[in-house]
Amino acid sequence: MRKILCLLTLLSAPALAQMADGTYTFNLLPDPGNLTDCINLEPSFQRPFTLVMAGGSGTLTSDGGISIQMTPSAPNRIHGVFEIAFQRFDYTVDLTTRTLTTVGNNLGCKFSGTAG
Repeated sequence: MRKILCLLTLLSAPALAQMADGTYTFNLLPDPGNLTDCINLEPSFQRPFTLVMAGGSGTLTSDGGISIQMTPSAPNRIHGVFEIAFQRFDYTVDLTTRTLTTVGNNLGCKFSGTAG
């Protein structure tokens, strides 16, 4: 039993190490395939987003002060949702590639960027 516990601890260590505490800043750009209706959203998404990681989860904050709780969704990925006026935006951060991607549910508007 002790060997199994040691093995599990060793296997989980790399995943936890890559979800280390820290601060990341992302500047998002629109996806070239976005519909023209997505242009109205560009000013909101082209501002910096700051991710603060602590204890395996994070808080993503927009330049306008909107905070989104981010929780692990897959190895080295965290996910959060922001909903307003029948709009839902899914935010996903890949900590391995240090990228933030957001997708809107109504028009499928996509924005992404890499941490600077």
